[in-house]
Amino acid sequence: MREPVIYIDLQKARELDISIDLQKIYYHPSGYQRTSKKLYEISKKAEFDFTLSKICDWLERQVLHQIHKSRPKYIPCTSLTICGTENDFS
Repeated sequence: MREPVIYIDLQKARELDISIDLQKIYYHPSGYQRTSKKLYEISKKAEFDFTLSKICDWLERQVLHQIHKSRPKYIPCTSLTICGTENDFS
């Protein structure tokens, strides 16, 4: 009888490790790092090797960050003045 083989995706395992480590830093009660730059600096002090882009991606998925981040300076909107009559589309 053969034993079952479990295949582990190393990339997904690494992403999970990054997520767990960043959660420990971000949600730690001793301080609140609200920007990706501050989170990057704290992670470097804690001797983690995260890139700033990985931290930005992770931070954008956090609900607490989404609630408290500043609103966008420009929101594009659709102009409805260019709509013509029904016959223009024939």
